[in-house]
Amino acid sequence: MLKAKKDKIRIALYTKQFKIQGDIYLYENSRLSDILNSEMNRDFLALTDVKISSSKDESIINELPFIVVNRKEIVLIYPDTKSVEALNTYLNQAQEYIRKNMFDMAIKEAKKVLTVSPDNARAHYILGIAYGKKHLLNEALREFEDAARNAEPGSDVEHMANEMINQIKI
Repeated sequence: MLKAKKDKIRIALYTKQFKIQGDIYLYENSRLSDILNSEMNRDFLALTDVKISSSKDESIINELPFIVVNRKEIVLIYPDTKSVEALNTYLNQAQEYIRKNMFDMAIKEAKKVLTVSPDNARAHYILGIAYGKKHLLNEALREFEDAARNAEPGSDVEHMANEMINQIKI
C-alpha cells in the first residue's frame, strides 16, 4: 500500500466550551487552510496527542492520544507556539541546505513553513533563493515578489527581496 507523505503541525483550536491543542497531519505541500476549506473533507478534523482545556480558565480537563472535532464547532484555529518554533527550525534548516547547495531540500523545508504560514516573507525569500540557484527564474521571481509584499516595510527581507527582483528583471 502506498502512503501519502504528511507533515505534522501543532495547532490550537477553540470551540465555545474548549481549547484543544493537538497535532494535525497535512499532506506534503498543503496548507492548514486547504484542509479546512476542502469540500472533499469529512465533517470532522482528526487530532493526535491532544490536551483539552476549559476555554474559560484553561484548566486541563483531559489528555488523549486521538480525537476528532466537528469542524462546524471550531470558532478559532491557529498554529500553536510549538509550531511557530518549528517554523523557525524549518527556515534555519532551509538556509543551511542552501549553504550546502542542497536546493531541493531547501525548497522542501521552506514549503513546510508556507503550509502553515502562507504569508511568511522569510520563507518566500528563501524559496526564491533556492529556485534561483536551480535557474527557475519565473518561480524565483514570484517568490521574491511574495516576500517583498508580505515583509514588514523597511525590513531586511523586503530590501533583499526587492534587490533580487531587480536583478532578475535585468
